[in-house]
Parts: sequence; C-alpha cells; structure tokens
Amino acid sequence: MSDVLYSRGENPDYTTGVIQPRTATLMTMAQEVLVRLRNSAAERGVTLPVRQFIYPTSVPIDCEQVAVMFGGWVGDPLEVGMTACLRFRWCAQIGVAIGRCTPAMPSRGSTSAPPVERMNAAAQMASDDAELLIHLVSTFGEIGSDLILTTPEPDGGFQAVMLQVTLPAFGGLD
Repeated sequence: MSDVLYSRGENPDYTTGVIQPRTATLMTMAQEVLVRLRNSAAERGVTLPVRQFIYPTSVPIDCEQVAVMFGGWVGDPLEVGMTACLRFRWCAQIGVAIGRCTPAMPSRGSTSAPPVERMNAAAQMASDDAELLIHLVSTFGEIGSDLILTTPEPDGGFQAVMLQVTLPAFGGLD
C-alpha cells in the first residue's frame, strides 16, 4: 500500500510528510462509536444500560440496552453528477440505539392512560438520551448529510432513542 497524505482543509501542507492511514472497518468504527458514547455519557453524568453491544443490523428494543449497529458501506461521491469509480469514498452506515424501560406504561389490568407525571418522565428520559446522542455526533470529525435522530413509539414496556448516521471511513472519527 502506498503512503497517502491525509489533510483537512482546502490548502494542505504537503511539506509535513506522509502518513499511513489507519484501517477502518465496520467493526472498528462501531467499536470507536461505542467508546465515544460511553465517554460522552460519563462526561454528561448519564448512566447507560449495562447491556452494550455491536451488531450488524437493527435489533428489537426488548430490554434495557445500548446497541451500536452497522448496515454496510455506501459510496459517497466527491463530485455532483456521474461518478468515476475512483472518485468517491466509502462511508459506513452506523446506528445507535439506547433502549430503556419506559415509566409511561399503564398499570397492570388498567385500561386508562398512565398518569401525566409518568408520561412526562418518559419524555424527559428520551430528551436526555437524545441530547447524549447529539453530543456523541459532535465528537465525529465528519458526517454524511443523512443524519436522523428519532424517538420511536414505546413498545412492550421499552422506549428508545435512535441515531442513524453515515461516517466516512477516513475522517469520520478523526
């Protein structure tokens, strides 16, 4: 493999020398995202669920957990229009889900809605997790334009906040 100079900016300083790029795989990128999420949570005083893992596709939110998922690679063209085969870079499709028990479930045997206080507590929990994921995104060097942060409807007693983002193989986690 040849040496390549990687630079951020419009006018790279080619006099600084060449470096070997680190190898970025879907797994190493997902591992780095999980480490950054843990660090972001520690900085913000947020306790994450104990169950934390990496998986190659989406997972059901059926327990308290943190999942970092990858969906494969997509080519990101460097120019608009038709793309020559070598004029794009690979970007990883990364997802992060934080699932928690929701306080906004009706009592057993009840047909009425949960109390407003519990619904507000569930909303606050989702808001705190969303802010944590926003902080996580701020640690990335570069992201694709298709970032999505959602709070899907609770199901089976669990609620989640989910992030989807594309990260370039080189530059996304710098």
